[in-house]
Amino acid sequence: MPDGSILFCMYHNGYVLIKTDSNGNVTAIDDPVAPAPTASIICYPQPATNSVMVSVKSDLVGDLGYSIINIKGQKVYSGKIDGHHREQSFELPNEALDRMPNGIYLISLEQGKRRIAAARLVVFK
Repeated sequence: MPDGSILFCMYHNGYVLIKTDSNGNVTAIDDPVAPAPTASIICYPQPATNSVMVSVKSDLVGDLGYSIINIKGQKVYSGKIDGHHREQSFELPNEALDRMPNGIYLISLEQGKRRIAAARLVVFK
């Protein structure tokens, strides 16, 4: 832009940052910045009674896992997600449900030790 601000321009699968001078001439071009990968985790039905389905979507590659955390911040259950598909669904094991009395929980999608997505899970048995 003529005022010297930075423009965001599409470049393949990323962005290029372009800075101009007050005459609109390009003065600097930075390397492409890749867009942040997206991830999501959804639980259903809500509230859960005797079974919980988990749907995971992730652009990230590598081993994924999940943790279930109670309202006190205590980890109730954790597990690994089999497969390396961008979208997949699975049922929480009975062992996880047995550890969850009625209440509100956070289920987080993790890659290594990094939380990449989270969702609320309400359990009412």
